[in-house]
Amino acid sequence: MSVDQVSHRFGSGPGSVTALDNVGFSLQSGDFVAIVGASGCGKTTMLNLLAGLEPLQEGAISISGGAPSSGHPDIAYLFARDSLLPWRTVAGNVELGMELRGVAKAERRRRALDYLDRVGLGDYAGSYPAQLSHGMRQRVALARTIAQQPKIILLDEPFSALDAQTKILLQGVFMDLWEDIKATVILITHDLGEAITLADRVLLFSSRPGRLRQDFEVPLQRPRNPLDLQSDPEYHELYDSIWNLLREEVTQ
Repeated sequence: MSVDQVSHRFGSGPGSVTALDNVGFSLQSGDFVAIVGASGCGKTTMLNLLAGLEPLQEGAISISGGAPSSGHPDIAYLFARDSLLPWRTVAGNVELGMELRGVAKAERRRRALDYLDRVGLGDYAGSYPAQLSHGMRQRVALARTIAQQPKIILLDEPFSALDAQTKILLQGVFMDLWEDIKATVILITHDLGEAITLADRVLLFSSRPGRLRQDFEVPLQRPRNPLDLQSDPEYHELYDSIWNLLREEVTQ
């Protein structure tokens, strides 16, 4: 995946807003990258451009050797809201993405039940979303995303609405599942600790218009335990380095 000199504006004329300005970066297969920055710096716009949900205005984006497009077969997108269909069972919701990709019925069901077991919801396959807590619903959405076995996963603050304990648990579940498929991941988050805990690189965007201010390598070994990292000097050193720059952007 590559992003080359991408700029994006909303509106036209004097009232237009430049969300992104000349942004460029590249990822190799299996990379896990987090994007952080002040609110309104174009993080979600960047994700929507990669997913083909916004038309590309300036620059170039290459996804698996081609242009981004809505419904790209290599991409799965996980939002902060679970977006489960209330009339489908939990297993039926997990199967949905695979169904749209043409996966055979028996294989869809096998994967759905397998991934529900792995996120701790095997006993809820026949339940409906309204019968689940918010954290459980997000686990279903996570299982649905991974069950598609995509090459690229786009995460738009998927853990932001969860309480602290559930967030840590789901981060661990996601990392375990990701280790199996080794998809390329781009995570948007306002939580700097989450970015460092999960990613191999952290891209810091400037305040609007969003520009790539710095690309940080995360030197922490995998597998990572979020609680153990709290006492890791390397974690705190990197956190302080990024936060000192991020604070400048947030206060502008």
